[in-house]
Amino acid sequence: MKLNSEKQETQTNRNSIKLLASSSIVSLWTFLSRVLGLVRDIVFTSLLGAGVALDAYVVITKIPNVFRRIFAEGAFNQAFVPVLSEYKENSDESEVKVLVNNIFGVLSSVLFLLTLIVLLVTPAFIFIFAPGFYSEPIKNELATDILRITFPYLLFVSLVAFSGSIMNTYGKFSVPALTPVFYNLTLVVTAVWIAPLYEVPIYAIVWGDVRCRLYSAFDTNLSLT
Repeated sequence: MKLNSEKQETQTNRNSIKLLASSSIVSLWTFLSRVLGLVRDIVFTSLLGAGVALDAYVVITKIPNVFRRIFAEGAFNQAFVPVLSEYKENSDESEVKVLVNNIFGVLSSVLFLLTLIVLLVTPAFIFIFAPGFYSEPIKNELATDILRITFPYLLFVSLVAFSGSIMNTYGKFSVPALTPVFYNLTLVVTAVWIAPLYEVPIYAIVWGDVRCRLYSAFDTNLSLT
């Protein structure tokens, strides 16, 4: 009886140490991400100035983020994680895989359909979220281009969040926490060394943003396998 008690205490201590280590790593990556995010904003402002390009980029990139709060880190994530945790505890691995595959299929289909709709009626979304742009043709044209380039990343960032939720459920925290660090660092590098080579620098930043999302989706899902 005493031996079992000692084993349980040892296991509890190990779990506590593991939790502390994971929390420390996540906190470190989160702090670094925030610092790089601040650096990114400073570099963007320095490169683009407080003009049409930066204004269009800041406003239009908020549109995918509205839907991101639903399909990525927001409502969907809060509903999915408890269900996955329950399946993990009460079902075998094959049933968990069936659940994950089914949800992945439905989520991908919904996001693909939404993306297709937005790409087909982009001006309508610009009018809904930024009606003031219609009085400025240059800004409106730039905003339309930016939304058509960036909105499809909603699909990939949502799948990154989906994979990250699965990894967190299985006690893997470092990769999801590291993704924003990579994202901000890549955008800083793009803005400093690549964007000045473009005639319209904002396009380098926009495409760099999309490439970051694609790589993050690939890397996170690869870490999941």
